[in-house]
Amino acid sequence: MKNTLYIILLLSMSYSQTEMISIELNEEVQGFTTDVTMTVSQTDGESSIFSVEVNTDEGSFNFAFLDASQVIGYGNSTYGPNGIDSFFVDIDIQVHQIFVDSIYVLAIITDTNDPNLEQGEINGGYVMANLATGGIQVYTENPTFVEGDTSWKTTSSLTIYNLFENPIVDSLTFDYVIVQPDNENSPIQNSIIIPLQPSDGFLSVLDVISMVKIILSQDCPLEADMNSDSNCNILDIVQLVNLILSS
Repeated sequence: MKNTLYIILLLSMSYSQTEMISIELNEEVQGFTTDVTMTVSQTDGESSIFSVEVNTDEGSFNFAFLDASQVIGYGNSTYGPNGIDSFFVDIDIQVHQIFVDSIYVLAIITDTNDPNLEQGEINGGYVMANLATGGIQVYTENPTFVEGDTSWKTTSSLTIYNLFENPIVDSLTFDYVIVQPDNENSPIQNSIIIPLQPSDGFLSVLDVISMVKIILSQDCPLEADMNSDSNCNILDIVQLVNLILSS
């Protein structure tokens, strides 16, 4: 089982009109919570990207228990002229603002050899949201977009840790839209389909931890009341353990 999702963030670099995009889930199991990873590659001289949007019509992000300034992911880019990876930048993905059904996050540079960048500075941001109609949306814009700019050879990846909850479906479709104002074929739209395996009643360790946190929270949602006594307490954790053992 895989457990990673990459989402474009370092749009201060330019991306390709013939981009190679891959999306992976660490856990490809129905009902499991998973990391998500997106990787994007491009070659020299291709059109700069203004914005990227990724959507699904199933699944959701779990924003419960997030705090401002919490690190929820990691990213990396390598890039350089003439097809040579001359520079790199590593980033942490940090929560900036939390709303009811969405969060706004920042990319904070943790390490780089690019003389134009500094450790600790902000290098972009994006919005992650749960859609009212179902599914999720991730959106980002290039803060340094200049019309007419072209790209260097670039490979970028980003992983969001354990926030996406797989739906109970046979396969999950990620639709993406890339806007490149200098590309006559823009916007570029495509889909990536990831098959999901039945859970067979098993829970991952991370899902168990998440459920225990919900049980011990001040609120008592229906899914946390494991023994149906209208209370959330240690007895519900015992019931959860019994459920796991019986599986």
